[in-house]
Amino acid sequence: MKNILNTVRFQSERIISGEYENNILFELNQLEGIEGLHTGLDFVEIDYYPGSLSSQRIREALTKAFFDFRELPAKRSPGFLGSFIPHMARGNRKTLKSKGHSCCG
Repeated sequence: MKNILNTVRFQSERIISGEYENNILFELNQLEGIEGLHTGLDFVEIDYYPGSLSSQRIREALTKAFFDFRELPAKRSPGFLGSFIPHMARGNRKTLKSKGHSCCG
């Protein structure tokens, strides 16, 4: 069975640095099932295996680290099809303009 990763993203109410960042990383690094951990100035994004770890357990660890947060949707790149389809649609609009399809008329 293929292991599927889930991603959760949390925005901090304050800048993540120094002791605050150390507390967050310490609590999250103790959890089994985290595959990736990304921090920015005001966010933490966590890739995890849902079979090994729940998002509720991640929230509990962040609360224990005194991380004041709100959950955000995880950012994902659109991938090949997500980028190609809008590109193809723009090309069709440019080529066809207002004529419409010629197969029906």
